[in-house]
Amino acid sequence: MLLLLVLRSPAALWRGKKCFGAHPPWTRSSSNLPKSLVLLMLSKTLSFGIAGLDGYLVTVEADCGPGLPLFTVVGLPDNSVRESRERVRSAIKNSGFDFPSGRITVNLAPADTKKDGPNFDVAIALSILASSGQVPHQPLNRFAFLGELSLDGNIHAVHGALAASLSAAGQNIDGLVVPAAN
Repeated sequence: MLLLLVLRSPAALWRGKKCFGAHPPWTRSSSNLPKSLVLLMLSKTLSFGIAGLDGYLVTVEADCGPGLPLFTVVGLPDNSVRESRERVRSAIKNSGFDFPSGRITVNLAPADTKKDGPNFDVAIALSILASSGQVPHQPLNRFAFLGELSLDGNIHAVHGALAASLSAAGQNIDGLVVPAAN
């Protein structure tokens, strides 16, 4: 059975959960820690791309590491996916999170399939936040995320949510998180 969740903002996914104690991890800024104690790691989230009338599963991997500030998206992204770098950066900052400084690489797999549209914005943002330690990894790897981010962090509807939900039913995921407008 597939669970379909409606998402209004990235923080809404964890709002009200008891498992984080009084202070969720993303309220504890990593910028207060010495650089040597900040753990940078790889994180994975899921999303769906649309090919015609069918949806296909896309794994969104983010790696935050030391180096000159650079944000790269790989995995055959088209222009609208490449532009998501600016939407994601602004949405993360304007939602009260810290955008990681340093080198950020986002991979959209499978690499041999062209990715188009803003469907991946929410998955990219959450993967970056998990990779930088601002949100927990565990809830992210059980759900797929669709949504376009605005610069202020609001989430807009995307095309292909129905095709993605039909494809999600056949995948080994706990649910699909879509914008409220879908």
